[in-house]
Amino acid sequence: MKNKKRNKTIKHVFFGLLIGIFTVIGIWQLLSFQVKIQQQEQREKIALWCVQHFSGKKPIRNIKVGRIKINGIGGSAGKSTSVIINNKDVNRLEGMGLNDDGEPDGSFIYNDQIEYTYHSKRNTCATLRGVKVEDWRNN
Repeated sequence: MKNKKRNKTIKHVFFGLLIGIFTVIGIWQLLSFQVKIQQQEQREKIALWCVQHFSGKKPIRNIKVGRIKINGIGGSAGKSTSVIINNKDVNRLEGMGLNDDGEPDGSFIYNDQIEYTYHSKRNTCATLRGVKVEDWRNN
């Protein structure tokens, strides 16, 4: 009789642990999915800013946005990223500063041979229609 109760208790503990493990895995995957969605939204916000502030002879068809770096201790020095326009290294914007909302603040470093002109005034008619936004694994 004691042996049956002991076996039943072991089964309950085992199944409880199993359910707990599956629950933790499910929550972890859900959080991972939400982070990916947030990162894609940030990339699109940065790409839209680029499309609205740069113009050139060739239309912008592709924007690669690098990972967002948090500078300083706990982000005290802000955030920054890098961008490549139309897959050309001469169109690379480095150290692009981001404000608290994740939108570029207009500060960046660029190559002198860049094929696009920066405009401080936003072109609100420009959209991401026809522009491919990609994740770029820089550094």
